This record gives sequence, structure tokens and C-alpha cells, in this order.
Amino acid sequence: AGGAMMDAGCYCVSMLRLLSGQDPAVQAATATLAPGSKVVDCSMEARVSWPGLPKLSGSLRASLAHSGLLPVTEVRVKGDRGELTAKGFVVPFFGNS
Repeated sequence: AGGAMMDAGCYCVSMLRLLSGQDPAVQAATATLAPGSKVVDCSMEARVSWPGLPKLSGSLRASLAHSGLLPVTEVRVKGDRGELTAKGFVVPFFGNS
């Protein structure tokens, strides 16, 4: 198996852990299955929160279903003092100038 969450989404979860210092709790998630599959996702989006950090919320997006060379990775963390978005951080030297 494998899929977007296991192949690219694991980096998104790791980044959320790094930014917050805690494991996130999934509030909602939506997966799109790969064509012809009943178990492998080609994309995943999730909203997360942190029980120990009630003013913090976040989201992640991982996708293997795109025309580019590398998987899509994006995380967003929002707090009461601002918001941070990180896109393409797995291989930052592609697509960022």
C-alpha cells in the first residue's frame, strides 16, 4: 500500500509536531482514493488541533495526484498572534524562489 498520507503526509505531520512541540489531534480529514483503488489515497487534507494548546489550530494537505515531479506538501498553523503556511518544504529547492 502507501499513498499520499504515508508518502508525503508523514512530512506534514512531522512539521506540525516540530512547530508546536506536541502531537496534533485530527479534527476532520478527507481522502481521495487513487483511481482503481479501494484503500490507497492519492490526496489527503486534514484539520488538526492540539489539546494542550487551545489557541492553536492547523491543517495539512498532501497529494500525489498532480502534474509535477514532487508530491504536494503544505501545512498551516494558526494562533492568536498570527499564521504560518509552509508549502513544498520537503524539497524546498524545487518551486521556491
